[in-house]
Amino acid sequence: MNRLFEKIRNKFSYAFQGLVYGLKNDLSIQIQYGFALAALCACFIFKFNHIETAIVLAFCAIVISLEYFNSALERMLDDAHPDYSGEIKIIKDLTAGAVLVASIIALAVGLSFIIRHII
Repeated sequence: MNRLFEKIRNKFSYAFQGLVYGLKNDLSIQIQYGFALAALCACFIFKFNHIETAIVLAFCAIVISLEYFNSALERMLDDAHPDYSGEIKIIKDLTAGAVLVASIIALAVGLSFIIRHII
């Protein structure tokens, strides 16, 4: 049982280290956290109800998670293929595109909530 708890603790420790590393060292991740903070401030400023706030939190989690994945994949590809490759560029562009799509939809949802509270 002790070994199981140690394994679980290690898994959470490694995940937390990844979160902190990304937040400290990756500008794209830092930007996404900044937008998430702004979105949460909007929730309070415009007095979003608990459902709206939960939706905003879910979109923040999706966008930030995708950004972590995108950053990790870009770093792995850069290490594996230090020379320029058109195929690697396409892969990196596709994952960045996934972050962009999620970000645009999150922004649209957030703005629709804000507009609803203003009108």
